[in-house]
Amino acid sequence: MPPNFALAEHPASLDSRLLFAHPNWVVYDQVALLARGVARSGDVPPKLRSSLRGLWRTPATPEVEGQVDACAAHAGFAAQFVRNGGHPQVAQCITLLHALAAWEDAVRPQELLSQLAHNGEQLAAALEAADIVQPKRWRPEERAERLRQLQGDTPAPSREERKQRIFELAPAVHERPAAHQLELERRAREKRLAQHRWEQSLVGYEDALERLYVTKAELDEWTALQRVPVVLHRTLRKGGRESVQMLFDPAVLEAISEEQVAHWRALDLETLPPEDRSARARSVAKIQARRRLAAAIESSKAAHGCDVHHQDDGSLVFTKTVTVPVSFAASPDDVQEWQALVVLQGSLPVPKNPGEMGNLPARVGAFFAADKLAGMGRAMADAVADLVAEYGNALSNAQRKELLAGLQSALARGMRQQDLGADLKNTLVASVGQLLRRIEEERAQELVRLKDYPQAFPLARSLDRTIHFRLGPTNSGKTHDALEALKKASSGVYLAPLRLLAMEVRDRLVAQGIPCNLLTGEEHDLMEGARHTACTVEMMNPERQVEVAVIDEIQMLQDPGRGWAWTSALVGAPACDVYVCGADTVHKRCVEVLDAIGERHETVMLERKTPLVLEQSPVGSRRGRRHSEAGLQPGDAVIAFSRKDVLTLSARYRAQGLSVATIYGALAPEVRRTESERFASGEADIVVATDAIGMGLNLPVRRVIFSTVHKFDGIETRLLNAAEVQQIAGRAGRFGLHDEGRVTTLDREDLPHVRRMLAEPQARMRSALAIAPSPWHIESLAQLLGTQQIAPILSYFATRIAAKSSLFETAALEDQIGLARVVDRMAGKLSLADKFTFSCAPIAHDKDNELAYFESCLHAFVKGRTLLLPRLGGWLQDRQPGFLEEAEFLTKDVSLYAWLSYKFPDVYCDGDAVPELRAHLSRYIERELLRQNGFGRTSKEAFQGRR
Repeated sequence: MPPNFALAEHPASLDSRLLFAHPNWVVYDQVALLARGVARSGDVPPKLRSSLRGLWRTPATPEVEGQVDACAAHAGFAAQFVRNGGHPQVAQCITLLHALAAWEDAVRPQELLSQLAHNGEQLAAALEAADIVQPKRWRPEERAERLRQLQGDTPAPSREERKQRIFELAPAVHERPAAHQLELERRAREKRLAQHRWEQSLVGYEDALERLYVTKAELDEWTALQRVPVVLHRTLRKGGRESVQMLFDPAVLEAISEEQVAHWRALDLETLPPEDRSARARSVAKIQARRRLAAAIESSKAAHGCDVHHQDDGSLVFTKTVTVPVSFAASPDDVQEWQALVVLQGSLPVPKNPGEMGNLPARVGAFFAADKLAGMGRAMADAVADLVAEYGNALSNAQRKELLAGLQSALARGMRQQDLGADLKNTLVASVGQLLRRIEEERAQELVRLKDYPQAFPLARSLDRTIHFRLGPTNSGKTHDALEALKKASSGVYLAPLRLLAMEVRDRLVAQGIPCNLLTGEEHDLMEGARHTACTVEMMNPERQVEVAVIDEIQMLQDPGRGWAWTSALVGAPACDVYVCGADTVHKRCVEVLDAIGERHETVMLERKTPLVLEQSPVGSRRGRRHSEAGLQPGDAVIAFSRKDVLTLSARYRAQGLSVATIYGALAPEVRRTESERFASGEADIVVATDAIGMGLNLPVRRVIFSTVHKFDGIETRLLNAAEVQQIAGRAGRFGLHDEGRVTTLDREDLPHVRRMLAEPQARMRSALAIAPSPWHIESLAQLLGTQQIAPILSYFATRIAAKSSLFETAALEDQIGLARVVDRMAGKLSLADKFTFSCAPIAHDKDNELAYFESCLHAFVKGRTLLLPRLGGWLQDRQPGFLEEAEFLTKDVSLYAWLSYKFPDVYCDGDAVPELRAHLSRYIERELLRQNGFGRTSKEAFQGRR
C-alpha cells in the first residue's frame, strides 16, 4: 500500500459527499491540460462538463458523475483532498473547473477564469518539473474495496443546488466580482446602444444634398473646407470592391441656414472662372426650383392638412381624411344629421414652373372643396335612402332602428373616396349584411315567386305546344327548315336577334307572296291582311296566338344583356309549333325547362352542309400596294373587332385597288343591308366587318380571314373563345354557292389559336335562364319597398330576388338600372309605368352621346312639350364629307326617337318623318364609307409598334 494512502480513517467517519476527495481518483495531467486550455480560450467552453469526465478515474455512470459533482462543489473538498495526500493546486484547479462548468449566467466569469489561468499554468509547470507527481494508483483489490464503500447511492444535486454551492465556496471571490462585471457589461451595452442609435440617425451624401439644397460640387467643396462637417466615414464592401460613405449629423445640417448657404455660394461663385460660374448658376437654379417645389408642397400640406406621396409616374397624390356631414331624412319629420369619415385622394402632375408651383395649393384645395364634400354627402344620403327604401318597410321598428344605427356606424368608421361610386350602396349593404340576410330569403320568395314564371304566359300554357329544336353549326340549314314550316303555316311569327334579320325574313316572305308585318322597337310596318310577323325577339306578343313560331339564335340565352328575351320567347311563344334554331350549347337547359312545365319537344341535330377548311398559311402582307400583293381574293371577308380597325382595313384595301363593303355595329341596319347587298351582288370584291357578321347575315363568303384573335369585350382585351371563332368562321362556304368554306388569318402567329378554337367544343350553358321584370313585378316591388323610384326597384330585382329553383334567375339589367337613375334624377314626378318605359330605352347608359339625347327627350316629356326629330347639321344638308362619326351618332338619336314615337306619339309626334331622315342618313354614310381614309394602323399594329 502506498505510503500516502491511509485506510485507517474509515470513509464512514467522513461526510458522504467527500468520498471522491482523494488524489487516486484524479488524473493530474488531465487537470493541468484542461485548466490551461480553458484559461487560454478566455471563455467557458460549451462542452466543458463532458470534458470533466476525463479528470476522474471513476465509473462513467450518471449516479457516480452526480456524486463527483457534489464532491467537487463541497466547501471541504480541497481540505479533504490535501489530507488524503493530494496537492492543493490540483484541488484548486478541480474546484474552479467544476465551478465554471456549473456557471449559467450570460456574463463571462472573468475572475474565475483569471484564477484558473494562474493555477493552471503553475500546476503544468510543477508537473513538468516533477515538483508535483501523480500518486501511484491503487492496486485492483484496493480500488475494488473503495468502490464497495461507495455503494450507498447519493442523489445528484439539482442545477440550482450546484449553483448555490458554488457561491457558498467563496462569496468574496464570486459575488462581488460578478456584480462588478455585470455593471461594467451594462455600461458597455448602453454605450454601444447609444453609439448605434446615433449612427442610425446619420444621413448620407444624397440626403445631405436634399436637406441643404446644394449641388454635388458645392457639397464636395464645403466638406473639404470643413464648412459642412463629415462626422463618420463608413467603409462599404460589395463585389470585392470597397467604397467610403460619408455620413452627416442631421442636427448639424439643420443648423445651417439658407442665409449661410447663400453666403457660401456667393463666395464660391467669386472664385470660379466665367464658364464654370454659368454652369454652377444653372445647377443652382435647378436646385432652387426643387426647393420651391418642396415649399409649394409643404404649403399645400399645411393649408389643407393633407399628406402627399410621389408616384412612380411622376405625379403627386394628395390624401386627406375629412368628416362629411350626411343629412338623411328617416321620415318627413325626422331629418338626422350623420357624420361620415372619408379618405379623399387627388392626383396632380408635378409643377414645372413658378406659376404652377404658386397655383399648387389652390389646385390641391379643389380636391377638398366644400362643394365636393357636399356632393359626397348627398351621394351617401341617396345611397342610404335607396337602401332604406328597399328594406325599411319590411322591418319592424326595432329592426329599422338597428339598420339605421348600423349604417350610421359604417359611415362614421370611414370610407374611401373610391367607395363613393356605383358600389356605394353595396358597400353599405355589406356593413349591415347580417341583419339584412336574416329577412332576405323570405322577402324575395314572397315577392315574385320566380319558380312560377311560366304561369305569367297563360296563353302559351293553354296551348298544346310542341317545341322543335333544329340545332347545329352555321351553314347547316337549321333556319331554312324552320322558315319552310313558317311559310306553310296559316299564321306565324319569326323572332329575330337583329332588326336586320327581321327585315330580311319579312322581305323573303313577301317576295314569295306571303304578306308579312315587320315589327321592331323602331318601326311598325304593317301589311293589310298579313297573318305573319317578322320581329325582334323583344317585340314578341305573348297574347296573339299563331300556328308556328320560329325562335332564331337560341344560344343568345347566354347573353348577359338580352338573354331574358329568349327566355320569354322559349317559355311564352303562343304557337302550337315552336321551332328553336341555333347552336346546341343551351339545349340541355332548354329541355330542363320544357320538362318542368310538361311540354313536348323533339330535337334534330344538323351537320354542316359544306366542309370548313383551315388554310395552312396566312394571307400575307397587309401593306402591299396592290391587292394581289396582299393575298386577298374576291369573296373574302376580313374580320376585325372594332369600328376603328374595320375602317382602317377598308381604306387600306380600297387603296390597293379592291372594292370593299364595310359592316360594323354602329352602322344603321339599312346601311348594313346595303353593304351586304353590294357584296352579295359582286359589286364589292371583299367585305371588311366586325363579328356582327357572325349572327345571321347570309353572305356569299368564300373565305373568312381573322385580322386578329383578340377582342375587347367591354372589360378587357381577351382571346376569342371557341364559340366566337366557330360562329364567325362558319359563315364561309355558303351552301349552294361554294363547295367548301375556308378560314385563315392575316398573321401567322394567329393561326394556331384559330386551329385550337375550331377543334375545341363550345362551352355549355351552366347558369339558369335569365328573367327580366314585367310591369307587374315593378308595381309589386314598389308597394313592398314603399318607393316610386324606379332605380332602387330594378336594382332590388336584379340583386336581391332569388329563386328556389335552378331553372330561372334574375337578369343583371345593367343598362336599365343606369338609365333608371337618370330618370329618377330628372323625372321624379312621372308615373312608375312611364319611368319603367324610359328605363327600357334601347341605348347604352355609359355612352355620353347617346345619353345626352336621351336626357333631351326625357326633359321634353317631363315638361309636356312636343319634340321634333333632331335638327340636321349643315354637313348633312350640304353633303359635306368627313362627318361619318357624327352621322352614326345622329342615326342612334333617330332610332331612339322612333322607339319613343311608338310609346308616346303625342310627345314625339314626328315619327312619320323618321323613314325619310333615316334614308337620307344612310345614303350619306354609304358615301362616306367609300371615301374615308381610316386611321393608318390597326389596334394590333399600333400595339406591336409600341412593343
